Amino acid sequence: EDYRFRLYPVGSFRTQKAYIVANAWEYDDKCRVEWYQDGKLMGKMEQITDQDEEFLRIDKYSGVTCHTSHLFRAKPSPAAKVIRVVFVNRFGDKFFDTIDMSK
Repeated sequence: EDYRFRLYPVGSFRTQKAYIVANAWEYDDKCRVEWYQDGKLMGKMEQITDQDEEFLRIDKYSGVTCHTSHLFRAKPSPAAKVIRVVFVNRFGDKFFDTIDMSK
């Protein structure tokens, strides 16, 4: 119920290796996806159209092309320690996930 997006760490999304990527499947134009680096608000993530990495990992969809526009990316600093992404839906509900960059 409180799971609204999937967050991919730097290097784990094959077409966006230098970026963190969020797949916010409930996204519409009244939502926003923001990111924080080491506690500092960095702004809205850049919306992109691509294939979702998790979709590409499902064997039965091997070779299938399916692009989506509810993907977002941000390029953290190489010195970043903690990245936090906040998805705010059209009702103002906030959902977040965090990446520990030191791992």
